[in-house]
Amino acid sequence: MKTEYNYWKSTVSNAFKTHDIPVVDADLVAHEVLKNGIGGWKKVVSAFGRGILETDGEVDRPKLGQIAFSNPEKRQLLNRLLASYISFGIFWEILKLLWVKMDRWMEPIIVVWVDPET
Repeated sequence: MKTEYNYWKSTVSNAFKTHDIPVVDADLVAHEVLKNGIGGWKKVVSAFGRGILETDGEVDRPKLGQIAFSNPEKRQLLNRLLASYISFGIFWEILKLLWVKMDRWMEPIIVVWVDPET
């Protein structure tokens, strides 16, 4: 689901990358946790059914998006199912930066948060 919200997140992320500033992208982490067989995939398929899968077993993200974003309860369910996986994935990406001594580039840590309501 492409929105102006996504556009601005990508704009900021790309600006950092242009200057070789490491970026931990929660959207990329969210894509990873929905890969076939991963814990997030299992929970989402269990909750939303196999009808959200493509023929190769991967989640049909546009189909899942249509279901989740057209119904506030289903969107909240999706968020609850994936929040811990995404949080852990972000934490893991930060740890990897520390392990390769990228911590010298990590001051300050900047979090870009876009409120889709504004």
